[in-house]
Amino acid sequence: MESKNKDISRAAMMVALTVVLYATKGLPLFSIASIFLLPVPLVLLGSEKGPKILMMAIACVMVCLALSFGWISSIIYFLLFGAISLILGVGFYYKISLMTIFMIGAVSLGGLSYFEFQFGGELLGIETKKELDLAGNKMVEHFEETNLTPLKESLDKSMKEYLELVNSDSTSPQILEEKKLYLDDLKKRELVVLDLVKRIRELITSPMPLFMMSSFFMLFLTFFISVWMAKRFRFGDVPPVDFSNWQCPGIISWIFVICVIGTSYISSSDFSGLVEIMKSISFTMEFMYFLFGLSFVTFLAMRWKLSRTSRVLLYLVSLFYWNFLIMIGLMDSLVNMRKLYIVDVNKGA
Repeated sequence: MESKNKDISRAAMMVALTVVLYATKGLPLFSIASIFLLPVPLVLLGSEKGPKILMMAIACVMVCLALSFGWISSIIYFLLFGAISLILGVGFYYKISLMTIFMIGAVSLGGLSYFEFQFGGELLGIETKKELDLAGNKMVEHFEETNLTPLKESLDKSMKEYLELVNSDSTSPQILEEKKLYLDDLKKRELVVLDLVKRIRELITSPMPLFMMSSFFMLFLTFFISVWMAKRFRFGDVPPVDFSNWQCPGIISWIFVICVIGTSYISSSDFSGLVEIMKSISFTMEFMYFLFGLSFVTFLAMRWKLSRTSRVLLYLVSLFYWNFLIMIGLMDSLVNMRKLYIVDVNKGA
């Protein structure tokens, strides 16, 4: 009986703290902090007391918010944060691996965020697709104006200078070679920017990956805050990060490859809705494979016993090779590169 009363009092305290955090979201100094802290009390409660107490607490919070701040706005606002609390709290309680928590969480929260976005637009009478297209086009125009236009001007100018040097009899081969290398570098940069513009436009038409990526980062930040709080105030146990062992299951990767091939095959057909879904899956998985590629880099760094400073530098360099890391993450899943590396090292020993 005493234990039950203790559980109820702990849950009531966390419910009250969550409501207070929600109430502070309108204050200038606390608005940003409250967004990141809002799921944390219930995550800690779930990690210690389990899903039953956690779900009761989430229901109590939603009722309290609805009675105090209005049903529609409060429930829509807290629904996403309640889902984060449920995913992390239950995951911590059952000691589910973080890779599984983040993968399932990013997909489910991304879908929930997209649904809330569409539902909120319907309630407010806003055409969400039109607004997304408008905001996206403005962003692309600004990006092209600040990045692509100056690059094209510089490329045109360099091309004229290069042609003048070619037609001049007094130009040394060394100067000509240097100018050609500079021109080639500008062309590569232009291709990178054009590819980025293309990706932004595709994301505007298929915004689901953006919701999934933002959900992942929200989960990521909430996780680290919750871990710090759990250790500081001794709330339950949290699973280790173990980032060096994050690896996508092979079956998921084969499904992804089939989706990519299927998208290119169906593009000429009239299945536009299916194509958009498959594009969304592809964009989302690219982000996931980037993380798995970064995990493989971490695996190698730990095998090579690199210092923390060297690892940070390695991560910073890796960010400039996004596509390469995506391929590493995919290949590691398909052929288990970690296992091949370990076998090769053992043979060499």
